[in-house]
Amino acid sequence: MVPRGLSAAAASDPKRPVSTMLEWLSNMQNTKPLALVIFFVAFVGVVLYVFTGKKRSKRLESYKNIPFEEDDAPRNSKDKGKDNG
Repeated sequence: MVPRGLSAAAASDPKRPVSTMLEWLSNMQNTKPLALVIFFVAFVGVVLYVFTGKKRSKRLESYKNIPFEEDDAPRNSKDKGKDNG
């Protein structure tokens, strides 16, 4: 019995695993779930990287108040007395 998406010649030749795999990937029914798994693993990897590690966690916690902090000095001397708006 030949697996779905493979030709009989590719399935019967054990010396051509790369060719068999490429033929399996050329079928759109197989690539969509594979892409989903790849992107899910990448997403989980990024989330684990961001939320693990004490130094990184402390640095990220310090960033949460940035929008509420006041600027120490104005950016430009000509904008010193002007309002935003």
